[in-house]
Amino acid sequence: MMDDMPLLQQARKKFKNNQAEDALLLCRKFVEKIAYRNREKLHGELLLSEIQIALGKTKESLASLERGVALFSISTLPDDKLQVLSTLSYRNNDLGLYQQAAKNWLKVGEYSAEVGSVDFFIQALLGIGSLLEIVEEHAAALNFFNQAELLCTKSNSDLTLTRLYFHIVSCYLSLKKYNKAQKYLTFCRENDALSMVFEFEASMFLYQAKIYRKQGQVKKALNEIYRGLEVAKKGLEAWTHSMLKLELGNCLIADKQASKAVELLIGANLNIRGLGLDFIEQKFNETLSNAYAQLGKFTEALVCEKVAHSIVLNLIVKIPVGKLECDYFSSLSKQQRLLLIQHTKIENKVLKDQAEDHHEIVERLQHDVFTDPLTEVYNRRWLDDELNSKTEDYALLMIDADHFKTVNDDFSHQIGDHVLKRLATILSSEIRPVDSVTRFGGEEFVIILCETNYQQVQALAERIRSAVEIAYWSDLLPGRPLTISLGGAIKCSGELGTLGELGEQLLKRADSALYEAKRQGRNCFVLQKCNE
Repeated sequence: MMDDMPLLQQARKKFKNNQAEDALLLCRKFVEKIAYRNREKLHGELLLSEIQIALGKTKESLASLERGVALFSISTLPDDKLQVLSTLSYRNNDLGLYQQAAKNWLKVGEYSAEVGSVDFFIQALLGIGSLLEIVEEHAAALNFFNQAELLCTKSNSDLTLTRLYFHIVSCYLSLKKYNKAQKYLTFCRENDALSMVFEFEASMFLYQAKIYRKQGQVKKALNEIYRGLEVAKKGLEAWTHSMLKLELGNCLIADKQASKAVELLIGANLNIRGLGLDFIEQKFNETLSNAYAQLGKFTEALVCEKVAHSIVLNLIVKIPVGKLECDYFSSLSKQQRLLLIQHTKIENKVLKDQAEDHHEIVERLQHDVFTDPLTEVYNRRWLDDELNSKTEDYALLMIDADHFKTVNDDFSHQIGDHVLKRLATILSSEIRPVDSVTRFGGEEFVIILCETNYQQVQALAERIRSAVEIAYWSDLLPGRPLTISLGGAIKCSGELGTLGELGEQLLKRADSALYEAKRQGRNCFVLQKCNE
């Protein structure tokens, strides 16, 4: 069955089923030999990047995304472009290419503002804010996160909102504002849907443990972190898994279990080396230094402290703090105004489309309510409604198909239905645009004629009668013609009664005239005048 799927779909399925190596081969084949449109190649490179990350091939993943960017053209869809650019920013970050990550996040912000994409603009704010967090400029980072929070009411993504709240929690923890940190974490914990995302579930335990530890509730903190590590067994990103181990080390130190902390941290630190997570490596060395100090091993503590300090100095060189705080914040603030304008335009278009859809639904319902389903002309309900509201002068023609019972008896009711549909078409084609045809019931029709006189009624009725008589019926009624009888009546001045009563009177007069036409031998028209 899988062989019948398109190659890229096969690759996605293999990847989803944890068959990354097989997925990689299929995806490469798609990109290199199958895809010929830019959009197909771009989607292939994006999936290839995901697979390569899962296999620990970060540099190859970066190269795939850069090839994706090279495929951008005037026809590239905004979501495709933003997805590739934002993923590229994350990969730059993973490899410690922080300045390039910042530039790409700025591009994401500028482009998402142009197209009114709130969620991607929030991602750009989070991306740049997180760079400031790396160098512990938490107050500056919070400025970006607060800007993002202002946009949350316009976001449709719980995931985007949760990522933002975790960043805010982290900042408030570093700024020792634990009550505020707890408030935002509680928002996350109250969203049941997020427990389905392992990364978020583990992060909730991680940050709750941090809050408890900072507040001196070490046993509670340990309990939370062990719960987070249980979630980690289901499979987590390297960053989340490393942060859980790091926090466990901090909790063990707080619980006077420095020996355990040293053993844990050394093992975990070895696992993250080479992953490009230098800022996490710095945190591990700081925590390891604290553990050694608690054991009285000050030489080892000093070595770890020096490693951490050298990483900090390197990060400060790599991350342009001043530029991010001033230039990038100012640029994104200006772009945010454009974003809101574009987003409002999109919202207005959605509302307009919804109103038009609603109008179309109402029109369809009205059509269904007032239309005869067989002949597609107006029905008796519409006629009653029209006669109850019509104030201007008008005339009625009541029409009956002659000897129609024999059509059903001799040729079948199905043929009879086809005859009625054709008859309705002929009637509709012969009247003026201001006039209306109604199926009154069975083989009877009523035509409302507006702004007319006796001569016009007479002429129109004769034209309709003749059109039916000379119409082609042999395909439906071999060997016999079809004719109609018509009775007409014009609204008389001076008649008393409500609009509905006057309409009923006119119908009765037209029906009386029709009866007279049948008495005179059918296939003719009789007009009843006001004084008759």
